[in-house]
Amino acid sequence: MPLEPLKDTGGPLATLRGVAIVVLGFGTLLPFNPIQLLRLVLRPFSRSAFRRVNRWCANTWWGWCVTWAESFYHVRVITTGDEVPVRENAVLVSNHQQ
Repeated sequence: MPLEPLKDTGGPLATLRGVAIVVLGFGTLLPFNPIQLLRLVLRPFSRSAFRRVNRWCANTWWGWCVTWAESFYHVRVITTGDEVPVRENAVLVSNHQQ
């Protein structure tokens, strides 16, 4: 089922939203940089803890990106496909409306 075309969102409000999302995006990356640097201390002792911290950082930040896109730009994220078995690799193909 095709989606409706995107609406023109130009103007001062769009610029303000763009600036806000850039400030949020880069501003929240700053605390994650020291966390990811400190996680290197864990690697020699526990690779699983090292990966858990890295996964938490990535999941948290990308989750925020999705939330901001949904809030600021009313983006709808639709996920479909097969369930990926535990401990299996998968190829993710993203499709988007232009």
